[in-house]
Amino acid sequence: MIGLIQKYNQFVRELPHIIANSDFKAQYFMRILAMKPATYYRKLREHSFTLEEVELLAKALYPKETLLLELEDSLKDRKTGDLISHKDAMKQLRQKYL
Repeated sequence: MIGLIQKYNQFVRELPHIIANSDFKAQYFMRILAMKPATYYRKLREHSFTLEEVELLAKALYPKETLLLELEDSLKDRKTGDLISHKDAMKQLRQKYL
């Protein structure tokens, strides 16, 4: 357990370097996190992102890993029978977005 926490802390400390070396601009991360520039840069400098913010950043920085995890989750749902029909899915999407 301690090793996991240490790895997390190391990742948070390396975030400024990882973000600087990514193909994305700071504006992209500010938009994802819904932060003003001052808040974003302060949190980046002080390594004070929340767990949810770190998760959002990791998903943006590593989209291939995110997609693989989502595919694994969908396969698990398929195996357990946790599915909805296309018709029901489209109905839910229309209610949510239209």
